[in-house]
Amino acid sequence: MRRRVARLVESGADPERILAVTFTRIAAEDVRRELNKLDVEGADEIQARTLHSFAMRILRKQWVINLLGRVTRPLLNFEIEPLLYDLGDNRFGIRVHARSGLRHMKLPSLVLKTMIL
Repeated sequence: MRRRVARLVESGADPERILAVTFTRIAAEDVRRELNKLDVEGADEIQARTLHSFAMRILRKQWVINLLGRVTRPLLNFEIEPLLYDLGDNRFGIRVHARSGLRHMKLPSLVLKTMIL
């Protein structure tokens, strides 16, 4: 991944627009550390995040979390099925929460699955 990112930056890509996504925090920290070692200008501006932190950042930027008025946390296994049932509308894998301020906002069920609504 480090070499790919270096090639992107060297070929003129804006480092602030590069996102390296990992599955674990440790891997994200390792990627950040490796990117900072690159001898490429702007490498310290590249973002390295976990998939979950990236999704949460999007939700925060879109005010979804504030609209819900709840504290987010990972769902427990027994909470998933009732939540998906409550979300109702199953059009093309997209679920809409009709009882909240998200009535007109469509979110991927995978993203909603990581939140308590």
